[in-house]
Amino acid sequence: TQGLSYTMHNKDLGQYCKVNFEIAEIDTEIPLEEQMDKVKTTVEKLWKYVSEKVTNEVNEVWEK
Repeated sequence: TQGLSYTMHNKDLGQYCKVNFEIAEIDTEIPLEEQMDKVKTTVEKLWKYVSEKVTNEVNEVWEK
């Protein structure tokens, strides 16, 4: 299992936001590099979407 985390912190509000990605169920019969190339593409797309969405939503809360 492999993981990636992204944490944002607003010191003024004392609030944290954390996003976790986890890669599990790696097939030992398929080369790892081949699997990770597919995972990388998926994680990059998800990361872009989630980080933008979370950043926008957190900024909306902070502006209130």
